[in-house]
Amino acid sequence: GWVVTLSDKTYLEGKIVGADGKPAANADIRASFGPVQGDGVQISEVTTEGKSREDGTYRLYLQPGTYDVQVSAGAQGVYR
Repeated sequence: GWVVTLSDKTYLEGKIVGADGKPAANADIRASFGPVQGDGVQISEVTTEGKSREDGTYRLYLQPGTYDVQVSAGAQGVYR
């Protein structure tokens, strides 16, 4: 149910929490899209990666596209 508005400062932000409701600090966040066609080359996947802050919040700056987003928070689990 997300609404995404693209501009030259497009980003995805939020807060990652575990099943216990506590912030997931230093969780790995990965947003991938592709393929992308360039001059004489096709790139199969473009990835942007980041980590959540101590309070579980994060912000990833992205190029326009449709993304597959994955979050890995160690023992707290993985979400896609």
